[in-house]
Amino acid sequence: MNIIEILATSIVAATVAAITALIVEHYRNRLKILYRYHESQFTLYNTLWGSLYKLKLVGDALWKSANILNLQRFAEQLRETEDVIGENFLLIEEEHFQELKRLIQESWNFRLGKERLINLYEKRERYKYMVYKGDIEEMIRHNRKIKNEYEYLIFEVGHHLKRQLKGSS
Repeated sequence: MNIIEILATSIVAATVAAITALIVEHYRNRLKILYRYHESQFTLYNTLWGSLYKLKLVGDALWKSANILNLQRFAEQLRETEDVIGENFLLIEEEHFQELKRLIQESWNFRLGKERLINLYEKRERYKYMVYKGDIEEMIRHNRKIKNEYEYLIFEVGHHLKRQLKGSS
């Protein structure tokens, strides 16, 4: 083997080593970014679940006792949950974001239904307004349907968040 062959072999080996080092560094950087993303997503999903669960609890309280205070608490928690979702849009998987949007809409519908029910009771008490028992029962049935839907969505989203955190989604 002459000097030119030795130099050529050395140059090729050095080039391959340099390219390999660049590739390894590229993937190392990508892994760091992915790790930070998943760590941030893990933290967010835990926070998001906490907010969704609080929404369920204040919704349960509103269901048990339809009054202005419980209605305000529900609306406040709903806004907080909506804020968590909006502020962290970049870390929420698109499928989960769509489910969360639907959940928020159903929750606002529940709030509106309970507000209407409270108003019916108030009119009946304050003005001796004739409110038919059937109207109130229909409003309660409607609210129950919406409550069941948003509770189902809360736990459905929770299951998806859990799968995402485990890495199987």
